[in-house]
Amino acid sequence: SEYFSTSGRGTPVADSKRMGREMAHDLKSANVDAVIMVATWGTCNRCGATIAKEIENAGIPVAFITALFSLALTTGAPRVIRGNRIEHVCGNPRLSAEDDLNFGSKIISTALDSIKSTVEEPTLFDPTGN
Repeated sequence: SEYFSTSGRGTPVADSKRMGREMAHDLKSANVDAVIMVATWGTCNRCGATIAKEIENAGIPVAFITALFSLALTTGAPRVIRGNRIEHVCGNPRLSAEDDLNFGSKIISTALDSIKSTVEEPTLFDPTGN
């Protein structure tokens, strides 16, 4: 398996595109079939959505999980999964441990389902069904 980590930190779009193309090349070389990305704070959402677009352009489907889903959609990320909150994208600390596990599992399950879906434009996948 492959693991990449970036930091938004105001990354210019041109750099995000370059990083996305480089990641796509490495992912293809490693025979990766799909990608799940998780974005937290503000600028990493724009950077991540741009990277997701570049990886998708290389033919690898990307599920992009974010609490700032409208930003990801307007940036053009093809498969956007609605996360919970910026500081707890795939969880909810207000829930019991068991309910939090179920909550996060539903987000990941939605991301996996999105990868199997054909999309023609930026599409929101909402684990809550809304």
